[in-house]
Amino acid sequence: MCDSLKDYSETSFYPGCLSFTSFSAVLKIINIKARNWWIDKNFTKLLELLHEMLPKGNTLSTRHYEAKKILCPMGI
Repeated sequence: MCDSLKDYSETSFYPGCLSFTSFSAVLKIINIKARNWWIDKNFTKLLELLHEMLPKGNTLSTRHYEAKKILCPMGI
């Protein structure tokens, strides 16, 4: 569990991105979901769209369940 969390926290969000890691990006996006009471289905649609819009090679999960699994080791 900790190894995968460490990997996500060290993996660039997309090639050349210096601002976000895979972990920090998912954490920020899920935080927006929680603050705005978005349902999982609509959140998945947003993730799919963002994944298409971001540069090729991005690590954004396209499903709410996948994104949530990244944060599970933290108990969030």
